[in-house]
Amino acid sequence: LQSQFDLIQNTSVTCVPNGSHALELLKVKKFDLVITDIEMPIMTGLQLIAAMALLPEPRPPVVVLSAGAHSPAEIIALGAVSYFEKPFVQGLVELVRVLVAAARAGV
Repeated sequence: LQSQFDLIQNTSVTCVPNGSHALELLKVKKFDLVITDIEMPIMTGLQLIAAMALLPEPRPPVVVLSAGAHSPAEIIALGAVSYFEKPFVQGLVELVRVLVAAARAGV
């Protein structure tokens, strides 16, 4: 997945082992976008989204990847801007391009 995002110009990808680590990074560094899996050790993607809601604005948009254990409506209701079921569809890379461009434009 990271290699696909490396094709998007002027982006860098930060990978973390779990949601807790992601949350700690979000507290000290600005990110244009968060892509999270639902199933992660220590803190799930859904728990990460809930914890991110407590961070000061502006918060990066969140895209959730899942094997289908949760409904897209439930995930969006928690605050995600989009949901992709595994295996990923090609639209994920294009969505990342759009969301990163919007974040950089201040939209």
